[in-house]
Amino acid sequence: TIITNRLDLARDIEDSRVLSSLSLTNLVYFRSYTVEQCYDILKDRIELAFIDGFFSDDAIKVLASHIASEGGDIRRGLEILRLCGTLAEKHGWKTIDAERIKEIITKYELQKDLNILLQLSISEKLILCSIYTLILETRRDIVPSIDVYYLQDYFRKQLSIQPISQQTYWVYLTKLKTAGLINICKRGKGRGGGSDSELSLRISKSLIWDMIKKDLELSEIRAYINSCLKER
Repeated sequence: TIITNRLDLARDIEDSRVLSSLSLTNLVYFRSYTVEQCYDILKDRIELAFIDGFFSDDAIKVLASHIASEGGDIRRGLEILRLCGTLAEKHGWKTIDAERIKEIITKYELQKDLNILLQLSISEKLILCSIYTLILETRRDIVPSIDVYYLQDYFRKQLSIQPISQQTYWVYLTKLKTAGLINICKRGKGRGGGSDSELSLRISKSLIWDMIKKDLELSEIRAYINSCLKER
């Protein structure tokens, strides 16, 4: 019996002994938690971990609604509760109301997104840095893919990293698009002229800058990007 939240797990199993024992005809799908179920679970955990009255009922409802709307992954809610405890100890908070939990949720989501960026490969990070830099330089939210390719190649040289081919570059672009980090748009060049590709970010530019500031691998190109940021 395998319990997983990955519907494509079977495709990644290479051991034939496992596959021969795995019956894909007997699948049971569990529905995501509803708002009411999230509320009941979170309220129960809050009563175990926090003093009475620390969380307002409205705050629990706001958090339950957020977790349910994001797929019902209750682990996310528990991580936010842990963050609430950490911040309360740090700032001496006596209560958490609806407005404060909204701020904490925003802080959590931003940190979660930043962690995702920091875990990318250096090649993927350099592509995001290149898109971000060209957006600053051109003052346009959509930039030509070929310009991004040449800029990331320049960044690779600054970091003494081997260059990549345009074919490999497109593999990384596809991965970034699949991850929901960028958009790829093809623009026709007129009849018989083929098409060009343009790129844009699906995440905030401030998040890219946070990645650049925190990632030691990118320190060598930070000054160049920072100069573009100041000009902008």
